[in-house]
Amino acid sequence: MRVHRVFLALLYLATISFTLYVLISGFDYYSMSLLDRPRDPLHGVLRSSGLMGHWMGIAGSLMMLLLLVYFFRKRWKVLHGAGDIRIWLDYHIWLGITGPVLVILHTAFKFKGLVAISFWSMIAVALSGVLGRYIYLQIPRAESGEELSEAEMLEHEADTRRELAGMLSNHEEGFCAIESLNFVAGSRSGLRMLLGMVMQDLRTPFILISLYRRLKTQGYSQSMFRVALYLHRYNVQQRKRFFRSTARAYLHHWHVIHRPFAAVMLVFMFVHVIVALLYGTWRIL
Repeated sequence: MRVHRVFLALLYLATISFTLYVLISGFDYYSMSLLDRPRDPLHGVLRSSGLMGHWMGIAGSLMMLLLLVYFFRKRWKVLHGAGDIRIWLDYHIWLGITGPVLVILHTAFKFKGLVAISFWSMIAVALSGVLGRYIYLQIPRAESGEELSEAEMLEHEADTRRELAGMLSNHEEGFCAIESLNFVAGSRSGLRMLLGMVMQDLRTPFILISLYRRLKTQGYSQSMFRVALYLHRYNVQQRKRFFRSTARAYLHHWHVIHRPFAAVMLVFMFVHVIVALLYGTWRIL
C-alpha cells in the first residue's frame, strides 16, 4: 500500500509539473488574442493541431477512455478479484484529473462549436468526481474497504478517546478540549451538514495550529502536534458517524448526475475525434 501511495504521489507531481511547465512557457502565447497567435513562434507547438497540442489531446482522450476501466471493474464479476477497489479508485481519480487538464491544454483555451459541449461536460464530470470522492470518504470503512458498523465506529471513537485521555491525564482543562471539538449534528439538514464538513476540512490546518498553541500554553509535556491530530481525528470520527446515512443517500444521487455528464462528454469527444480524422486535422470543431 505504501508503494502505491508513493507511486500515486509521483503521478500527481508529474501532472502538476507538466501543467506548470506548459502554462509558464506558453503564458505569452495563451494570453494573446486568437488573431495574433498564428504569428507567434509557439503557435506551431501549442495550437490544438500543433506538435505538443496534438499529443496532449491524444493523451487526454485516452485517459478519459481509461476512466471506463474502473466502471467495468466494479460491475464485471470476472474482475472483482483484480486488486483492491480503493487502489482502482485512486487511479480513476488521477485519470479524471489529468485527462481533463491535458484536454484543456490541447484546446489552447479556445472553446467553440460542439467541442464546447464536451468540454463543459468534462468539467462537470471532473468537479462532480471530486465531490463524489469526498462524500465516499465520509462513510467510515475498515482497512479492507468494508463499511464499518455502528458498534465498530463507536469502538474506534472510544479507542481514540482513551488515547487522548492518556495524553491529557491530570489536565482537566485540556481534556475539556475534546468535548469542545464534538461534531454536533443537531437540526442541520444533510446539505448544511455537508457544507459545514467541507468548510471544516478546509480550515483543518488552521484548527490544528490553533489547538497546538492552545494546548502548549497549558503546559503539556507530550508532543502537542500529536495531541492536536488525535483531537481532530476524534472529531472526524464522530461527524462521519452522524453523516453516514446521509452520505449513502448523497452518493446514490451523485451517480445519477455523474454518469449522464460522463456519457455526454464521451459521445462528443468521439464526434470530435471522428471529424478531426475525416478532415485530417486535430483542430477544434
